[in-house]
Amino acid sequence: MASINSTPSYTFDDVLLRPQYSEINSREDVDVSVEIVPGLKLNSPIMSANMQTVNSVELGVALCKAGGMATIDQLRSIEDQVDMIKKIKKEGCNIAGAIGTSRDFMERAEALVDAGASVIIMDTPHAHNALTKNAITEFRKKYKDFALIAGNIATREAARFLVDLKVDGIKVGIGPGAACLTRVNTGAGMPQITAIMECFDIANNHGISVIADGGVKMPGSFAKAIAAGGTAVYMGSIFAGCDESPGQVIEKDGKKFKEYFGSSSVEAKVRRAASDKSYKQSANKFVEGDVGLTKYQGSVAGVVENFVMGLKSAMSYVGVTNVRDFQEKAVFSVLTQNGVAENGAHGLV
Repeated sequence: MASINSTPSYTFDDVLLRPQYSEINSREDVDVSVEIVPGLKLNSPIMSANMQTVNSVELGVALCKAGGMATIDQLRSIEDQVDMIKKIKKEGCNIAGAIGTSRDFMERAEALVDAGASVIIMDTPHAHNALTKNAITEFRKKYKDFALIAGNIATREAARFLVDLKVDGIKVGIGPGAACLTRVNTGAGMPQITAIMECFDIANNHGISVIADGGVKMPGSFAKAIAAGGTAVYMGSIFAGCDESPGQVIEKDGKKFKEYFGSSSVEAKVRRAASDKSYKQSANKFVEGDVGLTKYQGSVAGVVENFVMGLKSAMSYVGVTNVRDFQEKAVFSVLTQNGVAENGAHGLV
């Protein structure tokens, strides 16, 4: 018999960080660096999502120079993915390589490790399942100590499941992405702040990282994702709008945009079939991703600076100088509808 969890769940616009006493005089006194997996430090806790309209060699290098790290998606041939990783590594940059949980996942993993990937991201829409368990088990037989992050999940039970499988990090987010249709087409998911907090509760006790994946639109929501327990934040639509991402700038009604679509959209399947001959196109099957335009954002460096400055300011409001203390000390206030309406500029003509 179905049951209802009556405990409220929250997403970014439902909460605000409660300001606290602070002795921080400057944002420059705040350290936002994190260890994403053992031995791999990011000076900016930002990663690009493994999506076709997001990543390029240029974006991978630019994001690395800004302190973050890109993830080269598995929605292309192994050869193309390896080529991109090698080119980014030649610039002296860390780079993550994504794999799935079936078909050629081990062949792809072996190629990415050999190409110099800094970490492997095992990516699937719902990682709390037997297929993921089998894939991680097989990966660990060959790569006992290689850095592995797996997802996506959204509950403490799923976090415990992945922790028991000896991953180095978990990727959290089911349905919050800008182009994701999972929640409306399946009725499944979890509001992202609650999802991050539940998973962090488990991951923190075992010393593994949490990658908050989806739903971040502004520096404020980025800061909330870190405060809730995200070691780093995956961003898709924001980076898809950057100069360094694939695709051309599109002007519409005097405004600039770039193309963006979800990994489970019809367009994603069609393009993957065109670039990866081993992929069996299923574009007419049920999809969980949308296609559209995202706002043009300018350079990767400018985007990262804007989001990091927002995070540093948020940390100064809470009175902390590092991410670990931020996560321990942060308190969220739940908003009413009027509280949400009060946020941002309003009442102006």
